[in-house]
Amino acid sequence: MSMHMMLAGAAGGGGEDGSQGSPYTSWATLRGLGLTNDSKWLNLAGHNYRVAIDDSGYAKFTINGNYYTRCYYGNGWNSSCGSAQGACNNIGSYTVGNRYDWATETHTGWDDWGWRDADGTTINNAWFTAFASEMNTGYRASQWWLGHNDLETNGCFGIKYSDNTTVGDFTMNNNSSAPDYSIMSHNYTSNLEGWVGNSKIWTSMKTNAGGDPAAMIVTWRHSGMCVK
Repeated sequence: MSMHMMLAGAAGGGGEDGSQGSPYTSWATLRGLGLTNDSKWLNLAGHNYRVAIDDSGYAKFTINGNYYTRCYYGNGWNSSCGSAQGACNNIGSYTVGNRYDWATETHTGWDDWGWRDADGTTINNAWFTAFASEMNTGYRASQWWLGHNDLETNGCFGIKYSDNTTVGDFTMNNNSSAPDYSIMSHNYTSNLEGWVGNSKIWTSMKTNAGGDPAAMIVTWRHSGMCVK
């Protein structure tokens, strides 16, 4: 760290202007400026990142490669929906950016979102935890889609935050049968809005669906995580 940055950090809120050499040291202070469509440097927990601010004043974080959608499927792509009778037919309608398609039989464990700042630098969890402690609104409205077809597994959805705490595993247990091949046959978006805490940063998820012949989609609708 340069002497300029060290002096800027020691100065606290005195002469901060949001530049790399004189970053803000409080999200509450930066949020209070009411900026939109801008970016400022923010130093928290000893880490300095350039934070993009969207058109509604939310800090916006992105994913490398624009992978804002994940589709988990069991029993093979072409027999995961409608009680194992076919593939889901409208996944593209709920896809934002690029999409990962993962088989639940083999893809297990935690999948990090890999949030990045305005320069594409991966955000440290300690920085996110400090940021979360100063949030007031939390996540922007209409932040996600979460839905499934024929998922019938207890304890199949887990959430991990930047402070390494977890919630879940949550259950999605609803039957779907042909000719219903919609990936949103059962819409759990409002459930997800209740599961994700507005005072924490969601950094990782997992599913325990195993070989259940079913498909599930998770999408960040704003092409990023928008929080304040």
